[in-house]
Amino acid sequence: MRTIITALKAHLLAAGITAYWVDVPDKPTFPYVLLWGPAWGKREDSLAPTTAIDTILKVTTVAENPDLALTFTSRVLTHLDKKVLTAQDRTFELNLEWSQDVEVDRQVTLPAPNRHPAYAVSGFHLNASPEHP
Repeated sequence: MRTIITALKAHLLAAGITAYWVDVPDKPTFPYVLLWGPAWGKREDSLAPTTAIDTILKVTTVAENPDLALTFTSRVLTHLDKKVLTAQDRTFELNLEWSQDVEVDRQVTLPAPNRHPAYAVSGFHLNASPEHP
């Protein structure tokens, strides 16, 4: 599974989008994407040729304020929806399932603007299987 996340992060970075997996550093680069989801079993670091993945990958988009979060979220969703990528010699596909409203995170205050960042969480159906084209 980590190979899929690595490929996905590289795909986003090529589009100028910073992405993190599960954890965000103390001083992240804004705006950014946080990828997260369930644990994928004992072989988290690799995929056996017969391993199928059919799950929801969560994508949190974060920006310095609500207006920027709305724009950034739209950009990220457009960039990822119906995307087909390759990792570890297999193809995986992402399809947008749902997206929540943009909210302000009042538990975090950004020092420079002295404001709270805004975020939205979306769910993408992630499908990768040996038979997947």
